[in-house]
Amino acid sequence: MSVKKKILLLSDDIRLTTGVANISKRILLNTIGSYDWVQMAMGCNSPEPNIIDISESISDLTNVKNCYARLYETSGYGDAQRLRNIVNQESPDAILHMTDPHRWKWLYDIEHEIREKIPLMYYHVWDNTPFPKYLKSIYKSCDWIGCISKLTQQCVNSVYPEHSNFQYIPHGVDTRVFYKQNADTSKQHRIGMLGEDYSFVVFFNNTNIHRKQLLLTIESFSDFYRNKLSAAEKTEVMLLLHTDVNRADGSDINKVLDDLYPDIPVLISDKLVSDSVLNTMYNLSHLTINVASNEGFGLTTLESVATETPILISNTGGLSDQYNSEWAELIEPSVKSMVGTQQTPYIYSDICSAADVCEGIYTMFNRRSSIDMSNKNEFLLNNNFIDTQMTSAIENSITTTIENFKPRGRFKFNKVV
Repeated sequence: MSVKKKILLLSDDIRLTTGVANISKRILLNTIGSYDWVQMAMGCNSPEPNIIDISESISDLTNVKNCYARLYETSGYGDAQRLRNIVNQESPDAILHMTDPHRWKWLYDIEHEIREKIPLMYYHVWDNTPFPKYLKSIYKSCDWIGCISKLTQQCVNSVYPEHSNFQYIPHGVDTRVFYKQNADTSKQHRIGMLGEDYSFVVFFNNTNIHRKQLLLTIESFSDFYRNKLSAAEKTEVMLLLHTDVNRADGSDINKVLDDLYPDIPVLISDKLVSDSVLNTMYNLSHLTINVASNEGFGLTTLESVATETPILISNTGGLSDQYNSEWAELIEPSVKSMVGTQQTPYIYSDICSAADVCEGIYTMFNRRSSIDMSNKNEFLLNNNFIDTQMTSAIENSITTTIENFKPRGRFKFNKVV
């Protein structure tokens, strides 16, 4: 019996609710039969991070025996010494990491040290043009790059076309978790959770940060509600926000609603909920909206499609890959604003106008009774948007990369006289 290879995953703690955590969890669960997994679990707030053996829990979830899975809780996004300690203790056969590249400067400062022994792999997201020439050194340091959107693939190909091992592997949704409920069940949930059986519920399921454009969403819904609907129609609509209303780096949503939009119908869900409850929220809704100004993929709209709830999206990043005219409304950004930080010197922010988003909501309001999403499974399969398609492709890439890996030689310094 062959010994499983061990993979060290660097990403958001799989117990968190971020998109990166969600995808990391799916990768681990779907490939635990092929690999042992160790995660450098980012985002831990504990004063003394622990090492947590989750092998038994993973075995119970997957029915895979002899699992090996550990979480090394890590504050923030870690550092080189924390990684060295984990590598020394676990002796992984490869490192796979996810999330924005600016989080990993410390990792690429020691890539030569890592790649003397094991390959370094990156499941990569990029949001927008201009393509970042400043990431070329990172791409050169990766033995494999998986690109979660077509734009990300174009980005790698434009910045470092000489790379011999990168491919498009989009995020996937677990259709066993997110699926369509019958109409009577959704009606009962609308009454139970919202108070009545509204005929048009607009669902926002995203973090309260600037790029997710929550304030624009509220403003657009307000314009739709105030200016597009009759008095009778106004009683039939609701905006459902599943978000963190008082996030330190976001807006005070209660204050925004109280001061600017006291007349519009809004319900807020601000507590962490299970995937089962999220599935119910998608099902009781009639439209899921994501008009983010930057979005690497946008997993919530794909989850919505899996439940046969239509979507309204901005034409940006990975959201563009999810567009299907039969059940989606695509909003063209009205402004491309160049922004930047020390870590990300330049990138466009795609900003939609409230007027355009309002018109998009109104279009979907008028279409709500005629939209047919019965072929959504074919759409998901044909676009490789199922989670098992994603993890199978990643598994094959991990295996191939380990098999073909050639350790990098040590640096040798010669004295010049």
